[in-house]
Amino acid sequence: MKAIHYSFLVVAFVYLAACGGGGGTTTTDAGGNQIRTTNYPNWVVSNTSRARTIAQGEILNRSAAEIRSLILNRRSSATRFIASDVLSSAGSGISRSETTCPGNRTCTISGQRDSLDDGLATLNVAEYQPLFTRNGIDVGQVRLRLENAPTTGQHLNYLAVGGILDNSLFGIEINSFYQGTQATSALGYSFSFGNSPGTNPGSTISNATWTGVMLGVDYSQVTNSLDQLHPLHGDTRIVVEGLDTTPTVDVTFSNVRNLNTAARHTLAGWSNIPLSNGIFRTGSGTNQIEGTFYGSEHQEVGGHFEQGRIIGAFGGKRP
Repeated sequence: MKAIHYSFLVVAFVYLAACGGGGGTTTTDAGGNQIRTTNYPNWVVSNTSRARTIAQGEILNRSAAEIRSLILNRRSSATRFIASDVLSSAGSGISRSETTCPGNRTCTISGQRDSLDDGLATLNVAEYQPLFTRNGIDVGQVRLRLENAPTTGQHLNYLAVGGILDNSLFGIEINSFYQGTQATSALGYSFSFGNSPGTNPGSTISNATWTGVMLGVDYSQVTNSLDQLHPLHGDTRIVVEGLDTTPTVDVTFSNVRNLNTAARHTLAGWSNIPLSNGIFRTGSGTNQIEGTFYGSEHQEVGGHFEQGRIIGAFGGKRP
């Protein structure tokens, strides 16, 4: 797998540097690489009104500029960044690269530093689109193409779908590398970041519930081309029990559908996940989940998961 940085809205600057710079004229990143944003890739969600109907969502009355502003704000205020392992597809094979997140704004993915502080110049030239709102959570998507053509014919398509809350943000991101019109590899992961107190919810009550949405992608459907990517959306319910004793977390998903085709998916949940210092996690490899709470009063929760070949993220609010 290529040694590049992965991060929500942080596209592969190391990739550009390795290719000898770019032919673009729109802007430059911190390393002086030119970023060209013409010929955007196809959106992950191809028909917003159909996707809204499939998700049983409501119209999101926000402009693309507002979506950009919200994302930048959530990034700047985040105190914790968690992310799934990275899945990489090249040809018919799928491989995994481990991710470690020590509990701040930076993770390490396959030996590469990945920080919310990176890639801010690219954020300003990406294209944003509001999708819908569901269960009080705004959902939008982002796309960008980094070109090194015509020098080498190499380019990178970047696509992301995210859920935006008041104190946090979660989503999925996939990058696809091309040589001319031929896709050579695709890689993706899921993530959650926000303003986290690093503590468990208050223990004056025994149980509490957060509700929201999940976003995902079935990676077994990812060949090399993101043009065929089909995103998943569903409802999520996070229940914490034993807050006054030994707390555990249950996470369930329902109404999971493909946002482009409306095909139904079934995702198993997790139960009795240990909760400590505001973090809950269990499992490994193709069956794992991690989450944390956000907001000064633990109003929100977010996390990432992997189940079989499905990678996803979730976020919820407490009534």
